[in-house]
Amino acid sequence: PHGAISIKEGREEKFVEIDPGLCRGCGLCYSACPSKAIEFANLEDYQLIKMAEVAFKNLSSGKPRILAFLCYWCAYGAADLMGINGEKLPENFRTIRIRCSASLSLDVISEILERDLADGIIVAGCPVDNCHHIWGNYMQERRIEMLNESLEMFGVRDKMVKWEYIGVPSWKKLA
Repeated sequence: PHGAISIKEGREEKFVEIDPGLCRGCGLCYSACPSKAIEFANLEDYQLIKMAEVAFKNLSSGKPRILAFLCYWCAYGAADLMGINGEKLPENFRTIRIRCSASLSLDVISEILERDLADGIIVAGCPVDNCHHIWGNYMQERRIEMLNESLEMFGVRDKMVKWEYIGVPSWKKLA
């Protein structure tokens, strides 16, 4: 969304270049790259999976495990306000902060569901017309819709992935 990626002409072939001066670290390129050729320091897929593996380690059985991936800019700020405003979260709810909602690949979500690391996943990003990475939130909403359609086609109905637009002042909606 920031125009950081361009295709350049080399002596023998074309190559892709990322301009660090234009990159804002949203992670959309990382999560969208089918060949995983882009590295994304400190919030790579394997790190998110590791966080999911331990998220519910001490939760007693019998309650649905809800895992929320919250964008750094808005949704995570709303989660902070939940605590400040005295909102008590259920013991079966965990959050993982991500850079932009669009930085979360569907591969991560699919692996979490496949490995039964959570019973439900919420992905929340900036509100409509207010994404800090221009259209990352819209892109992720479409991806989640496609994932849910695919899961339904395969008969997976006991797992749920939900998308939400959550701004910082929308802490009650997140709660």
